[in-house]
Amino acid sequence: MTIRQLALVHSFNKRYANPVSVAYVKHKKLCMLALMSGMSHDDLRQLAYVGVLNAARLYDPERGSFDNFAHIHIRAEIGNTLRKTPFVRLMKLDKSEW
Repeated sequence: MTIRQLALVHSFNKRYANPVSVAYVKHKKLCMLALMSGMSHDDLRQLAYVGVLNAARLYDPERGSFDNFAHIHIRAEIGNTLRKTPFVRLMKLDKSEW
């Protein structure tokens, strides 16, 4: 990662303290589904951090704020992992419910 990307991640963590709390506020259904499927809170936190790191790696400042971009990547990371979970596949996770 470049210094600029690390600075983005640092400023995001400074503002929100915990990316999982951002995920809970923005995507309650998705997080509850993750916890119901047996995913631990630590796993959810790790997925949120992976989403923030992916967002920092792919971010282009000309396209808008980093916060919105990071929220999208947090949601995508959690959703992609849930779709691979057998319990959730039985429930037919639909992207429109995110």
